[in-house]
Amino acid sequence: MDRVEYTNYFHNAMDCGLIRAYFQPIIRSLTQQIMGVESLARWFKPDGRMLSPADFIPDLESYGLIFELDMEILRQACILYDDLRHRGTPISCVSVNLSRQDFAQIDLFEKICSVLEAYCVPHEAIQLEITESLMLEDAESFEKTFRRFKDAGFSVWLDDFGSGYSSLNVLQNYSFDVIKCDMLFLRKLSVKS
Repeated sequence: MDRVEYTNYFHNAMDCGLIRAYFQPIIRSLTQQIMGVESLARWFKPDGRMLSPADFIPDLESYGLIFELDMEILRQACILYDDLRHRGTPISCVSVNLSRQDFAQIDLFEKICSVLEAYCVPHEAIQLEITESLMLEDAESFEKTFRRFKDAGFSVWLDDFGSGYSSLNVLQNYSFDVIKCDMLFLRKLSVKS
């Protein structure tokens, strides 16, 4: 599909509810209690088959549509948080992944805050997950945006640490609330490492 066709296909899928957030529990290993959930984007075909994120995320990035997806997943995460709060079963956090292209948005901070405000979700309830590669592209711009989120009470998590050319400087220069190690990195963990 060309850009226009793909954009229409994507918007139609969103309008029909075929793009949904699935919530994976985050379990505290010491207590075995669910402390929150991670929001994961899932895209369903009209016949009910689910597309793998590997099949649609690169296309959304190449067509400049990933920001729309991320904001939709954030919106659905806020709906879940608000729903659980009204049922009397609140969760402490909902994490949402942000793409490197999201940080190219001039008003990223304002847009995220406006989604949370629409559902009366406190900043402290949303964890923003970013990957290390994002920081390497435009360090100065990233640092300003990172600081705005932290100052506003958001929790910022580093996702997939150890997946590429990970540097301990990243850990020294930024105050991440959680560091998620890449599974490939952990799989190769030996006694020595």
